[in-house]
Amino acid sequence: MQQNNIYKAIKKYNLLNRSSFHTPGHKNNILLKQYLDLEMDITELPDTDDLYDPTSFINTSESKATKFYGTKKTLFSTGGNTLCVQTMLKLVCTEKVNHIIFVRNIHRSVINTMALLNIIPHFIMPQKYLDPSLPYYINPNDILNILKENKNIKAVFLTSPDYYGDILNIEEISCVCKKFNVPLLVDNAHGSHLICIDKNLHPINQGASLVADSIHKTLPALTGSALLHIMDEKFLPNTKYSMSIFGSTSPSFLILSSIDVCIDWIINHSYKEFKNFIQKITVIKKISGQKNILHKSKFSDPARITLNTSNIGYTGDEFRKYLHKYKVEPEHCDKYYSIFIPSPFNKDIDFQRLKNAILNLIPKKEIPESKKNEYYIRLPENTNYTVRDAIFSKSETVHVNSSIGKYVSKTIAPCPPGIPLLIPGEKIRKEEQSLLINCGINKVDVIK
Repeated sequence: MQQNNIYKAIKKYNLLNRSSFHTPGHKNNILLKQYLDLEMDITELPDTDDLYDPTSFINTSESKATKFYGTKKTLFSTGGNTLCVQTMLKLVCTEKVNHIIFVRNIHRSVINTMALLNIIPHFIMPQKYLDPSLPYYINPNDILNILKENKNIKAVFLTSPDYYGDILNIEEISCVCKKFNVPLLVDNAHGSHLICIDKNLHPINQGASLVADSIHKTLPALTGSALLHIMDEKFLPNTKYSMSIFGSTSPSFLILSSIDVCIDWIINHSYKEFKNFIQKITVIKKISGQKNILHKSKFSDPARITLNTSNIGYTGDEFRKYLHKYKVEPEHCDKYYSIFIPSPFNKDIDFQRLKNAILNLIPKKEIPESKKNEYYIRLPENTNYTVRDAIFSKSETVHVNSSIGKYVSKTIAPCPPGIPLLIPGEKIRKEEQSLLINCGINKVDVIK
């Protein structure tokens, strides 16, 4: 049988035998292999149940998850965290035009949903704390002021933890939302494992109304596995229907089965496994701190490793090449930071390789202070275009050098991390042009 290019590319990468510090969280472990095979790839039948109208097996599995998490209802998604985000926003959108507060470091999937649901975003920026290059703290007064000024706000939408592992002050923000009877939505894509470390770290126990968990990122589930947690019972009647609007009519039973296996593992093994796992991460972080490359944060994910190698003269590309010498593959490297997403399914040799790489890292040179800590997102300038108008408008592709004064028609969001540099409808000024050039983007789609 002739092997296709996708198959060959994946097999070729796997032959490199690098330690995976990227998603998915199962790390190709035997846990899923012993349960899942092509026999599980089936369709909706009277004997297999229906994801969007479950009456038997799926309903039983979702009820098991609901009981463990202590939610009003926990639902399964085979369309990844994106489907959960789309569903959350659909549940709070009740008008032809809907006003919602967003923190600016949202994922690009949120922008696309804005267009589909005709959402008018009210953006707030995270504030800087210990590490001035990565703002993450949210001042509750910023949200309070918008809620006071605009009585049409339908919800507040946060991302926590962010891609770099910084966790927001959700409880404080939740108190503000409750005063105005506005639901708090949390994109917890990178924090689904927090429930396994300390239940109080998870947004469902910090006052959120709706929470999306991308469990495949850090837990033993196949890519595309996610959970939607409902903490406010008023959203229960329409959730499955809202999910079906965006989801495939042929959800993967292979992914569903992996979610079920994952939930069982969380219930029966996660606390012990994560306790041992966090000890290993703590060692890596201690060594990184001694090397002056550990990202400093007031409140960060205990399981995420974020290194700022620019402190000792390494760009992200340089550091990735260095890591490859030790057979380590990070999740992401940008100009300053390298992200590592370990899980309890990483082997001891994986942590030893990363430890050795950090221990042997020799500083190159200090980066001039003037060139440090450039953060790439900013609040969009006021525009005459809504996100929906911009995305569905006629557009053209222009060179960045001739883009000043034009309005973006498509989301510009390198992935990872998937955080938009520019949002549809946003006007390109000199600052935005420089941003695009610095990110290596030469062409941009604009409204014609």
